[in-house]
Amino acid sequence: MIKPKSRSYFSLRNAGNKTNKNKIKANFLNHNSPEFHLKKTLEKIETKKTEFKNKISQYSSKEKLRNWGDTRNYKMYDNFFKKILNKNILSKIRSIPRKKGKQLVVLEDGPGYNALFLDSLKTQLNKLNISSKTIALSLNPSEKLKAQQGKAIDILVKGPAEKYLPKEKIDLIVSLFGSIHYTLPLTQKNHLLKLAHSLNKGGVMLVGFSFRENFDVFDQKRDLKGIIKALKKRGFKAKFKRNDLKHYYSEKGFIHHKNFPEYMLLIEKPVK
Repeated sequence: MIKPKSRSYFSLRNAGNKTNKNKIKANFLNHNSPEFHLKKTLEKIETKKTEFKNKISQYSSKEKLRNWGDTRNYKMYDNFFKKILNKNILSKIRSIPRKKGKQLVVLEDGPGYNALFLDSLKTQLNKLNISSKTIALSLNPSEKLKAQQGKAIDILVKGPAEKYLPKEKIDLIVSLFGSIHYTLPLTQKNHLLKLAHSLNKGGVMLVGFSFRENFDVFDQKRDLKGIIKALKKRGFKAKFKRNDLKHYYSEKGFIHHKNFPEYMLLIEKPVK
């Protein structure tokens, strides 16, 4: 049995008292906990160590980040995801229940080269007097991304997202060509379920992804259906839609759809 090696896991493990340790142990056995799916993800990575290491090396290129980062702004995300939301992202955020005085916690899995989406989103939330905490997961943060700490990004987490365990419940998770797209097919289901189970009640998760050319497409489509089934079995609302947009608007103009995800996935955690 592999013990998850993440900052969050160790900080909880060393919490001290016996009650906390028993609670943590129970979480790793609970199929509806993020800890359980982190454990499963790490166990599967252990069986594909070389393949996972090669993936990390391939996708940690800062040049790839630089080429992709300039278009990852709020307008582009909004135009993409509103096809499955049937409304804009801000309108969806307003519908997420929060206790009075609680910050809206937003996690972006793969913020690109300079976190343009989080920058735009935080500005708009401030205008609406919605206090927010933003978390960005980046495999290999650029200097521009690091410079956004304390601005667009409140917490920057470096390293493979597969090994990350959120320290708190999340209200909105956004992953557009993030680790859910790039992870190994073997780990995709548990990695996605880990993040989904990290949502607050009423929380929302938006995923943009494509089927990978270097893996069997039939198997990936079957796995996607399995993920949807697993989510619904656990009480989540989940649906996916194929991208039918020909172009996306960005601040630099219109961008052809082939550079963007083929599918969008909407996951909502029930309030009760």
